[in-house]
Amino acid sequence: MSEHDEPQQAPPWRPEDGEAPTVWVWPAGDRPALRALIDGQWVYAPVRARHTWPDGRCAYHVDLVLPGETSAVHRAYWWPQEGRLRVAHGSAVEPSTCDMPMITGEMPAGPRASRSR
Repeated sequence: MSEHDEPQQAPPWRPEDGEAPTVWVWPAGDRPALRALIDGQWVYAPVRARHTWPDGRCAYHVDLVLPGETSAVHRAYWWPQEGRLRVAHGSAVEPSTCDMPMITGEMPAGPRASRSR
């Protein structure tokens, strides 16, 4: 586990947890972001996905660089966490669920044919 003082992390879903959460994703070019209070610093954290459980719980999956570190890490934080997480900015697009190849396990489409000039 992290040696940093950070918001409470959400564990990964497992089949024994019951019904799987709904996974919401945004396009990479227009992802919302949070700020997470870590070691007394507000750290910028772009959102990769939101997991919404049938019982109403919600976790945001984010990428961030922990204070004093140089590599990005992935975290899943429960939402809300008053005084520990806040919105940095929203997205201009609505998220989608399970219709993207990365989520459904389908192979992505191949490269587009280039236009002749």
